[in-house]
Amino acid sequence: MSHTRMLESDVAAPPPDRVVVEPQLARWRLMRRSETCDADRAELIRRINRRADRLGLAKLRCDRPIVATGHQAGLWHPGILAKDLAMVTACERLDAQPLHLLVDQDAHASGAVLLPAIDREHGGVTATTLKLWEDHEAARDVPTGAIPPRSAEVCQQAAAKLETAGLPTAADAWREVASLDCASLAEQWLVVTMRVLEPACGAVPMMLASDLEGWRPYEQLLESLRLDAPQAVRCYNQAVLSDAGRQAGLTLLAATREMVELPLWAVRQGEPRQRVWADIADSEPLFVFEDGAPIDRAAWRLLPRALMLTAAMRGAACELFIHGLGGGVYDQAMQQWIATWLGGRWPLAPLAMVTADVRLRRDDIPTATPAELTRAIWYAHHLRHNVDRYAPLDDPTSQALAQEKSQLLAHMDDDRDRRRRRTAFDRLHEINQALVARCRPQVDAADDAVRQAQRGVANAATLRRRDWSFLAYPPLQIAGLHLAIQT
Repeated sequence: MSHTRMLESDVAAPPPDRVVVEPQLARWRLMRRSETCDADRAELIRRINRRADRLGLAKLRCDRPIVATGHQAGLWHPGILAKDLAMVTACERLDAQPLHLLVDQDAHASGAVLLPAIDREHGGVTATTLKLWEDHEAARDVPTGAIPPRSAEVCQQAAAKLETAGLPTAADAWREVASLDCASLAEQWLVVTMRVLEPACGAVPMMLASDLEGWRPYEQLLESLRLDAPQAVRCYNQAVLSDAGRQAGLTLLAATREMVELPLWAVRQGEPRQRVWADIADSEPLFVFEDGAPIDRAAWRLLPRALMLTAAMRGAACELFIHGLGGGVYDQAMQQWIATWLGGRWPLAPLAMVTADVRLRRDDIPTATPAELTRAIWYAHHLRHNVDRYAPLDDPTSQALAQEKSQLLAHMDDDRDRRRRRTAFDRLHEINQALVARCRPQVDAADDAVRQAQRGVANAATLRRRDWSFLAYPPLQIAGLHLAIQT
């Protein structure tokens, strides 16, 4: 059953802990494009659809506007999924089509999946990272789009791990990928991403950030950057120093009299990505590496860094773009950069921001509050000194000990002799120890309650995490997230 269809059932879907949609979804609007943009759009759609035909992905149409969102490759948490849920909802209301952008120029450990590990014997839950494979390339700063596809054997092994972890949809996706002729790890993730999104979002068309290279609007932006590098970088750094830039943690681009750093990556198959510079020493600026060596564009792809990517997407590839919380902040810096550098020559599509916190709800995992733990610890300590007040004393010896204890306590203050009082205290201690030994089941139960409360507090803290893979959540919770976004 899809999450969307589940919304129509009689079962109440639990709402997320927090959902943010800015502006309100009912106020989202599409940008109107010119005929020139439509011609360029058709070329981009042809690129995307050629891959869709090759890999069995959903295709775009040329006669409908595009609402886009995106993220890096991986099986991310529900806060990321919220963007896609909002995207498909907006497309239904605005008569548009969705497009998911996979940021394949990013270098990260895409094979790591954060999941809750359930200890059913002891009723505990801990965070565990499922490694689908070893991400050696990410450690070398090789982006997913420059990593060769995982072998059929590795794909099948990843599928087996996901099946064992209780994630059948992702497992089936990697089994499918094992038989496809993908050009890179990023293309494999395109297929997997569409398949795992499908139960909640339907068949969403997919593109790579690297699809922008060679596309006329993006190449125009690159050419403007090359020819006007000093001014572009000055405006960029002003945006980085703005409130939005500082809040997003953006870094300044370096500049000297002869070279300026650009918001681009140079990417080549199997190699670490490299920063791109413009050599402005001569009358004809050149794209160069940091050491000044010219970049051969037949061998290296010039792909956008964060602000450049969102500028290209909002400038020419879609009519509305949806960011998460972090992207929504740095996109404000991008808007300032483009406005001061290019002004009205590069109009931007509207921006929306969507994020959510969804805590995992599991009725089969015991939880406890700190107050409950404090109470359990107090009682276990208190019981050892007062076991005669709480445990049944059925045998004569226990009853005699309890009676002796009562008499000692009743007359403790009658005798002011310090030695005799010390002797009485020691005897009370001996009696309590003897009663504890004779009432072991009650004392053990109190100690066990402390352990259960400790485990419950730890479980509650673990379940409060918001970064589990969305596939680890019950479908009803995902349905609740979708419903919260719609309303």
